[in-house]
Amino acid sequence: MLTQLNFENFRGFKFLNLEGLQRVNLIVGKNNSGKTSLLEGITILLNPTTAGSDVHRYRSLEHDLEYRFNGGTYSRWLMKEGAQHDMAVLSGNWFGPGSKRHVGDKLGVNLKVASKQDSEILASELFLDNKPLSTPKETSRYPAINIAIVSSNARAPMELAESLAQAVVRKGGEEFIEKSLQKVDGRIRKIRTVAMQHQKEIKVIVEMELQNLVPLSQLGQGIYRLVEIFSEVIGTSASVVFIDEIENGIHHTCLIDLWKGIAEAARSANIQVFATTHSYECVQAAHEAFCESPSYDFSVIQLFREYLKDQQGRVLDRRLIEAAIAGEIDLRG
Repeated sequence: MLTQLNFENFRGFKFLNLEGLQRVNLIVGKNNSGKTSLLEGITILLNPTTAGSDVHRYRSLEHDLEYRFNGGTYSRWLMKEGAQHDMAVLSGNWFGPGSKRHVGDKLGVNLKVASKQDSEILASELFLDNKPLSTPKETSRYPAINIAIVSSNARAPMELAESLAQAVVRKGGEEFIEKSLQKVDGRIRKIRTVAMQHQKEIKVIVEMELQNLVPLSQLGQGIYRLVEIFSEVIGTSASVVFIDEIENGIHHTCLIDLWKGIAEAARSANIQVFATTHSYECVQAAHEAFCESPSYDFSVIQLFREYLKDQQGRVLDRRLIEAAIAGEIDLRG
């Protein structure tokens, strides 16, 4: 699990240091404060060899992003303008097992790993235009940390069906998802995937208090979003899950149940979650959910701009979150 992050000259961040990261982390800030960029940076740091396809999911309008990323030209956009030596540095502390890394020479990424007691320090240096790199032999071939991404845009029904299928085969996965959905809509009884022979595809259907089964796509954006989030958190083999604009399509009255479900699933699957939001109600709901949970393993990452227009941030723990909410201080920046 990541406990600390440091960015230098990455996108809009000149310097960014975040310490005290928790199992579940909610990122807040004004528009263009760097919320999605922070997700991108962590994604590249943990799994640089697939950075092109992974980052593409955050910025869906860039249809040829993977090609341009691997070709080297996209890396120019990752650098903060005026960066010394045309270099951005991403680093962090990873606590726990499974921390070996892989160097993605093709992306122009130099990944360094150094052990320090029970934690490991990882760092990536991103160079422009695929400049040649000299990589120490002992750090040249390490497997990446698996990640999963739930973007702000709804995924295609076929892709969601595949994700749900992975979740329901996990022990207790199907029951967990159905129980979570029933808290939002008590009419829901069962959710399942069905192979459509004539269409050669898999669909998600829901059993409700109706005569016929209902395709998931007909239940509205909120239910679709919940299935998407829980399927990824439960069904993935990833160590870290990213959720961009987590509140999209979800009514504010359902947010506490959403966060309770994420907290439970993240602990049982031993994964770390990074999510972004624009909603103050989402922050309050997360705080309330974790106050009621066995442990308060939650933080708010607040991003903001200094007068020099360098993006900055800080990690708020329970004490600071409670103080801000009690003082009616808007944490979103």
